[in-house]
Amino acid sequence: MKTLMQMVINIGVVVLVACGPGHSNPGNPGTQPSPLKCVKKDTQIMLVTEASQRMTTSANGEVEVIRGFWRCIPHAKWYKTGPQPWQGFWGCERPVESKWELLKRAVSDSVSKFAKDAQIGLVVYPVEQTKPCHGWFCSWFKPFKWVPCAPKCRHVRDEFGFPSIECDDDILFGNYVPGRGCRRTITKECAVAEGVDLEPGATASQITARLEAITPGGKSPTSDALELVKTYFGSQNAQGKSRHVILITDGDDTCNDNAPSMVQQLHALGIDVWVVAFQTSTSPDVLSLMADYGGHALQGNVKYRVLKEAGDLAQVFEEILNAESPEVCDGVDNDCDGKTDEDLVRECAS
Repeated sequence: MKTLMQMVINIGVVVLVACGPGHSNPGNPGTQPSPLKCVKKDTQIMLVTEASQRMTTSANGEVEVIRGFWRCIPHAKWYKTGPQPWQGFWGCERPVESKWELLKRAVSDSVSKFAKDAQIGLVVYPVEQTKPCHGWFCSWFKPFKWVPCAPKCRHVRDEFGFPSIECDDDILFGNYVPGRGCRRTITKECAVAEGVDLEPGATASQITARLEAITPGGKSPTSDALELVKTYFGSQNAQGKSRHVILITDGDDTCNDNAPSMVQQLHALGIDVWVVAFQTSTSPDVLSLMADYGGHALQGNVKYRVLKEAGDLAQVFEEILNAESPEVCDGVDNDCDGKTDEDLVRECAS
């Protein structure tokens, strides 16, 4: 019995020595190639980019005045150049570089550099805007949803005292359907697409071409766009994948206030969210809160990344791709450096 106990103790000592701090598996410490294939995960990065009307404003606050009445409609105004009323010109201000132009430059540079190292996808929101449609006929071709409602009818008397029935507009205009509720048009400026624009694995040219084809407009339904990403990743096999979202936005959600909660939900699913905004972006407190919830907040008051020049986005990609998987005592080359169980900071039990 004593001999058996001594054998168990000896085995435990060998395990602790093999996997203790600063040690690797038996052999030359830290130099033997892993006997098993390394388990580094495929990196998937979903770019979620805002393309609302506010993205047409200046990226850094710099503007220039251009001349011409027709070029500036509907924002043309008279610039006086002298004391006389006729001394001046029609013109308007425009950004030296808009946030959208800076975003396109930054994304183009980054995906060209990193598309071979990561599987990059794209979501652009809101959906592309079209010319306004007015009237009852075209309203039925706009995006809509059914909402609970119970239109009421009331017994009233008309101006001559005769009894009559008065009903809500939903019944009068045919918006109410028994068993479904009332039909409510979704404002397109707050709508998102039904699926991602490009799935992870898209080429740099595909991503660049997609952004070039878009004209910014509408509002900023950030939380709906993030929910779309959550649904997409939820339908995919996560095994062997490191999943990230880079959210490039100009401020708070202008359609609802659920964006921080959606970031929190994504992070709870193991999807890291990196928040990128601009120098003149609104709602810095909300942006910092989202950065906190996303798992990669910066130190200081401004916790999100600020896109001042194209190279700033490339730094986010580098942060993601340079993050190594921590080495653990499992006989596997976790960080894919050709060594197994090296430089452990704590002992393993088995």
